[in-house]
Amino acid sequence: MKTPSDSTSPLSILLALTTVILVGLVIFLLTKPSEGPLSQALHTVGMDIQFDGPVELLRAEAKEGRMTTVFAGIGEDRLKIRVFEGHTPESAEALKEDMLAQFQNLFGDRQAPYPGQLSKTLSCPETFLPKELDTSGDQLLVMQLFANARFSYGGCDESLLRYRSTMGLIYLRESGRFFQVEYFEPVDPTASDQLDAPLKGPKVLEAFRSVESGR
Repeated sequence: MKTPSDSTSPLSILLALTTVILVGLVIFLLTKPSEGPLSQALHTVGMDIQFDGPVELLRAEAKEGRMTTVFAGIGEDRLKIRVFEGHTPESAEALKEDMLAQFQNLFGDRQAPYPGQLSKTLSCPETFLPKELDTSGDQLLVMQLFANARFSYGGCDESLLRYRSTMGLIYLRESGRFFQVEYFEPVDPTASDQLDAPLKGPKVLEAFRSVESGR
């Protein structure tokens, strides 16, 4: 004589499998990151980036339904992304070199603002000069710089500098898009040497990825 434990009806098996699938689906939906305004904007140009905390989209510009510029807040940090369309590998390399030259010129020696100064030129202290970092993947250039309260570069006066920026130039051959990604982090007034303070920017650039190619 068979007991209930000796056999299981097909209906019971089906119900059990259905329950497992439904539970798994609920867990997936609860843990899947929601697509916020930043992701929505980036998806129009085939890109995405995820953050652990809340992201506030502060400003966005688009042309013909595709993002051209976004400016977002992640806590006290700021993220700025610009998109340049229609680039070949050669034109992307030329744009990178042009931008690099512009950054370097911002920190070159300048004439003293008034006569009689001991030196006729003013030099930016080495601490505040741009620093190039190693690149990987589609990155053409990665630099660390200091920026003022308006997120502008070129200042060498410590009292005016408010952010440390990690700036990356990224080119995707498949789409022909060239990206300038800047991640600004407030200067830590307690750090004895700002250059030694760890930054999140390099990791943010690594997390900036193509959703079209799956990279």
